[in-house]
Amino acid sequence: MQSTLITREVINKNIKYTGCTDNQDSEKLYDYNDLCREIDRFKNILQHNNAKKGQTIFNFLRGMRAVSLFIASSELGLVTCVVDITPTSFNLHFKDKNYIDAKSRSVMPINFAIVDDMSLKKMRSGGVQKRTLYCDLAENVILYDENFDSSHNNIIDATDDTIVVKTCSSGTTGTPKSISHTHSFICRLAKRNSNSFYGNVMSTKIFHHSSSFVTFFLPSIFAEKVECVYYQYKKKKFRGGENFLKNIDHIQFPYTSDVQQFLDNTISDTPQLNVYTLAKIDKSWRKYLGVKVKDIVSLFGSSETSGPIFTQNLSDKNFEVDRFIDPDSWYNIKIIDGKLNLTGDRFERNDDGSYKFLGRDDVATIKGEKISYTTINQQARNLIGNCHVTLDTKFEKIYLCVWNDEEDLSKEIEKFTSLYSLDIETKIFSESDPPNFMCGIKMDNESIRDYFRWLT
Repeated sequence: MQSTLITREVINKNIKYTGCTDNQDSEKLYDYNDLCREIDRFKNILQHNNAKKGQTIFNFLRGMRAVSLFIASSELGLVTCVVDITPTSFNLHFKDKNYIDAKSRSVMPINFAIVDDMSLKKMRSGGVQKRTLYCDLAENVILYDENFDSSHNNIIDATDDTIVVKTCSSGTTGTPKSISHTHSFICRLAKRNSNSFYGNVMSTKIFHHSSSFVTFFLPSIFAEKVECVYYQYKKKKFRGGENFLKNIDHIQFPYTSDVQQFLDNTISDTPQLNVYTLAKIDKSWRKYLGVKVKDIVSLFGSSETSGPIFTQNLSDKNFEVDRFIDPDSWYNIKIIDGKLNLTGDRFERNDDGSYKFLGRDDVATIKGEKISYTTINQQARNLIGNCHVTLDTKFEKIYLCVWNDEEDLSKEIEKFTSLYSLDIETKIFSESDPPNFMCGIKMDNESIRDYFRWLT
């Protein structure tokens, strides 16, 4: 019987790793023995700092160190928190020193934050505010010591049902909720996804992006046919006449904008490259097939499932923007009344066995009135332009953010608010403010809720 524990034993022992040292621009190849040596060093460091099974850890490291720390934590039964936070936390922090963003709140308490010299340099220069904030929130901050004892540590303090990863929901219509996954679930899921990977794989996001971590990174180090894993996306390598990408077979970008930037700026002769995204595929990208890329694959899932439920391939002759397939029935999909039983998304099954995406089931009830998050935002943007509406089911309120510097939009705002019998709280922001309320390319609704609730 195959192990369902995430330990060094389930990793492909023939994989090589590239990782950055304390010199950010320096890269080095590491093998499995190097990896194990670092795993043992981290286990010894963690035990020296009295880390116990079930405690939580934030991994701020890069390259092989990041990989090693995750495996070490897993073997000791610690829980790696994989969560992203928005810049809002820093913009609003000065108004309320006790403010903690919702995604961080969902995974607290944070028992340990692990940093190295590179992380500290970035913090001191103000370059990595997220890391600084998490270190402020952590009960213990551990500095990596490359000279610490690396003798073999054979302690495994985890079982199949031990929690190994903690993340949170997106919080579109309500407060982000904590989501935990066991060794067994994550291990089985990663092995399932590993069948897609071979050759050389580059991970662009890992320990702050849960879907990327489980659908792409972990499967790549489990895969039997993978030769080398490249950690960290360096944009400078994708511009001009760089030959770097000629060595890469698989790469992932979570957002459509990242894929577009990649396609616009990379060298043209990488027909072996498979690009993966967690967002919708642009049909216009077909022109890049066989030239810049072999294929572009969209992976549809959620924080709750942690892996791709559906996929779509741009190279598929039947490709349509909203057409998806179930690659292997791993999730035992059931569509009930047009709603996918695993998420809050709506699909219908086509005659050929594929699935058509109908949109999110994003209806919230505010003071007895059912309101669609998608519909109300479309209405607002049609009338006002650059704006965003957030629903607050906890306090049963509706918040309207308008991004405008000069134009008087009072009539347009009044026309929009008159569509609803409920009061809509409105705030005019500068046109430069949206990035302060975004996570990746999406509006972070909980940060907007926090702003209206407590920070105005």
